[in-house]
Amino acid sequence: MIIFHITLTNWRNFKEVEVPLNDRILVVGPNAGGKSNFLEPVQNLLRRRDRNAKTTI
Repeated sequence: MIIFHITLTNWRNFKEVEVPLNDRILVVGPNAGGKSNFLEPVQNLLRRRDRNAKTTI
């Protein structure tokens, strides 16, 4: 799975954010700045993909 773009709307501390992604991204910010809140949807997508891959084999 390749993710090219992330849009978050009304997710935790983000009212709306759009981020185009390249081969690599670096998420930097202060403590409690929302880095984990930004990455959590990506983790959820990858977990869902892994679960689906295991059930289709």
